[in-house]
Amino acid sequence: MNYETLQKVAGIYGGALRTEKLLSGSTLHTIEKWFRVFLILAFAPFVVFFLFSDVPFFSDLLPSFSAMAFVFFPLAKSVFLLLLGLWLIPALWRAFFLSFYLKDADTTLPEAGMRMPLIRFETAQMVLGGAGDPVIDFFASRFGGAVVARLGLGSEEVISFLKTRVPPQTTFELSVPDGESAGLEQYAAGLLTFDEGLKQFLISHEIDTPDFIGAATWVSRMEDDYKDHLRFWSKDALGRIPGIGKDWAYGEIALLQKYATPITAHSAFSQTRGMFGKHEAEEIERVLSRGREANVLLVGEEGVPKLAPLVRLARRIEAGTILPPLEHKQLFVFDGVPFVAAMKEKMQLETEIVKLLTETSKAGNIIFVFDNFDKFFLAVKALGSDLLSILDPFLISANIQVVAVAELGAFRQLFESHPKVRERFERVLIEGAGVQGSIPIVEEEALRAEMKDGIMFTYPAIRAVTESAERYFFEGVMPDKAIDLLLELVPKVKALGKRVVLRADVLDLVSKKTGVKVSEASGEERTKLLKLEETLHDRVVGQDEAVKAISGALRRARSGISSPNRPMGSFLFIGPTGVGKTETTKALAEVFFGDEKAITRLDMSEYTSEDALSRLIGTFESGKPGILASLLRERQYGVLLLDEFEKTSKEVHDLFLQILDEGFFTDVSGKRVNARNLIIIATSNAGSDLIWNQVRGDGKSPLESLDSRRLGVPESARAGVVSLDKDAIITEIINRAIFKPELLNRFDGVVLFHPLTAEDLRKIAKFMLEKLQKRLREKGVELVITDSLLDYLVSVGQDPKFGARPMNRAIQEKVEQVIAEKMLKGEVVAGSRIELTAAELV
Repeated sequence: MNYETLQKVAGIYGGALRTEKLLSGSTLHTIEKWFRVFLILAFAPFVVFFLFSDVPFFSDLLPSFSAMAFVFFPLAKSVFLLLLGLWLIPALWRAFFLSFYLKDADTTLPEAGMRMPLIRFETAQMVLGGAGDPVIDFFASRFGGAVVARLGLGSEEVISFLKTRVPPQTTFELSVPDGESAGLEQYAAGLLTFDEGLKQFLISHEIDTPDFIGAATWVSRMEDDYKDHLRFWSKDALGRIPGIGKDWAYGEIALLQKYATPITAHSAFSQTRGMFGKHEAEEIERVLSRGREANVLLVGEEGVPKLAPLVRLARRIEAGTILPPLEHKQLFVFDGVPFVAAMKEKMQLETEIVKLLTETSKAGNIIFVFDNFDKFFLAVKALGSDLLSILDPFLISANIQVVAVAELGAFRQLFESHPKVRERFERVLIEGAGVQGSIPIVEEEALRAEMKDGIMFTYPAIRAVTESAERYFFEGVMPDKAIDLLLELVPKVKALGKRVVLRADVLDLVSKKTGVKVSEASGEERTKLLKLEETLHDRVVGQDEAVKAISGALRRARSGISSPNRPMGSFLFIGPTGVGKTETTKALAEVFFGDEKAITRLDMSEYTSEDALSRLIGTFESGKPGILASLLRERQYGVLLLDEFEKTSKEVHDLFLQILDEGFFTDVSGKRVNARNLIIIATSNAGSDLIWNQVRGDGKSPLESLDSRRLGVPESARAGVVSLDKDAIITEIINRAIFKPELLNRFDGVVLFHPLTAEDLRKIAKFMLEKLQKRLREKGVELVITDSLLDYLVSVGQDPKFGARPMNRAIQEKVEQVIAEKMLKGEVVAGSRIELTAAELV
């Protein structure tokens, strides 16, 4: 649909558009409202004078009342009639305006003469009476202005862009799906295709395509809600008014009305918006349309709006678009917990339940909804009754359909293996709304917060709330956790004196709550990320491949371009003992999370038995969560270090196959455990012999042929530079069945750690001595680090089997011991300078 076509079909709104050139619809409404108020105020004395002017009581009580009435009655009547005439002008004008303005109003119930036009009012306002340029017409309209505000853009920035913009030579085209109208969302999408300059302008202000189209959709959705509010005479609105005699064709439901609530009067009815629950509603409709045993067990995690599919079902019944077996049905929601609390004994409870369901069954048009069915089941059981046995005769009846709503964890514990439940109910699983399904719900919550607190949310902030809640807060479900984050954000923004909530405000709160840096890197941090290899090498000696791989992963995670559905990074470190695998992990934690203690460490050699998997994720028998599930719930952000990963069981390897691929696992209670905010590092000594064989070449350790510079050993030999055949080593590890190939492929990188050379050991010795030097300076003693001291420590502190670990022991036993003895003898005091020789350390 091109621009000329849009202008032609926009004519159906001509009356409203001509009115808006003189007065906006809201201004016209305000004028009409004030005249209405004055008219009511004028009508009041008119009624008083008319009714009481000839009443003897008033004449006797107030002798002057009749005289006043005689004088003021004509005046009151004149004022009233004058105001009536004045009110009719804006009232009729507004009625004329609404007759055009509401042509595109959405309706649930079909109305005669109401057909969705080809174009929405907001789009028609842009294309008619504008400059003829789609971009300028967009920004000049009140709807375009609302989109700009919701994007957080300033009017000066937009005006500056429009002044310098070069209009494109292409044709403006709008893509409209079949059965839909050309609305603000489609118009916004068309603009980005039409004008590349606009797209670049938005990108320069950190606004991407989903933000622009999403903001337009939000403004359009608010306009639809406003129109629904205006159309108080619509079939949808009038249809919600309870009718007289609607249920006379069915049986009495007095007891049902005492204990249960029609779903149309339930709070869930007004809170269910968007497309959430659509698929589940269709599945429930299919099951309930059966002839017998038409019962559903609706299961979902805690926090999921589980009544949403039933609300959608009720709306389809109201609209008359439901399957024939469910026509004229009513859904009643029964919460059994307070019902049981009102019962004093088992017999009274069972009698009342039977009476309630008998009445419901006789009515013949009731879908009975047990809300919190799991809690009701336990409450009835506590009184000594078997709820399923009581319900069984009704569950097989064709006169009543039952929907039981339960939490997923309770379902698995109470009902999943129960034969009667499997026989009488069909399970329907309802999952969280996800990011896209949650955005409309979060938008509505944001509008309520705006009305209450006098602030305004931008659309990028709404999107950041939903995406952050899904990615960084795994406890709970969408949209609840997104709403919780939004409500927590409001007072913090107000405390800063801000009135507009931006994306940066959301990311700042998320960073403070999680300890993960999620905002844009800038300034000093950006420089640090670009020089990450140098920072890591301050602590990690050698191992260039590992440092490079980790640095790349951290930069991807910090830039936000890594997959949000996987861990931030995952590596398998393979190499001999003591070559820096753990030290590299500590350095990574310190650089990225600000503290090397941000490490959750598991010794996987402790998980080799048959019960290893159950110990990690939990068991039904104990009812306790597993070790891994508990650790990750306590610390969802940081580094997960899996030591000696090759020694754990195959079942545990399979568990981590899922974790590395999907970023979560499910514990024994059916709840998801988040691993997407972790950097997972598994260490392994597997293949160390292969690495040594490649490094030795002639069968000797590289350290055996290395000496100090004084011996004239060539630099290349002294550095021990050896190129490892990584593919050959990994192939042999797979052939030995140590790791499955699919597990290795799930890691972001499999990193080989080289054995340490003499030069590496010199650097490590120097690094450790510098730590000692710093401690001694605090006591006023200066330690001199010489080449001879380093050479000696390399000679006594190296062991190919244990890498650098003997070096720390050598410094303790040789250097620290000698210095301690000198200090005790008084040979070293504050102000002393120590230069140790090899002879003193022997």
